[in-house]
Formats: sequence, C-alpha cells, structure tokens
Amino acid sequence: MKPDFRTRGIFGEAAANSRIVVRDKDGEHALAGKSTTLVKAGSVVIMETAGGGGWGAK
Repeated sequence: MKPDFRTRGIFGEAAANSRIVVRDKDGEHALAGKSTTLVKAGSVVIMETAGGGGWGAK
C-alpha cells in the first residue's frame, strides 16, 4: 500500500514507505497498493505503515 502523499523527513529527505506482505509456506509475496487476494490458512499478513518522516538523513 502506497499512500498518495508519503511523509517526508523534516529536512525534506526521502519519503517513508509502506507495504503489505503475505508470508506463507511458499515465501513472502508483496501485494499491490489496491488489490484483492485470497490468504491461505496459516499465512501471516504483514502491514507496515509509514510513521512520521523523522529527521531525514542529515
């Protein structure tokens, strides 16, 4: 999942990232931002959302 306006650092550095991953016996599979999928029993869905942009690289 990638928001339209990702949070940047206070010094305007790279934007924070978000992602959705399904982990199952076959490995990890990244999902597109707006998608539908069937998740098998025993799978793990990982949703990492961007927090604040922080200070950036400087």
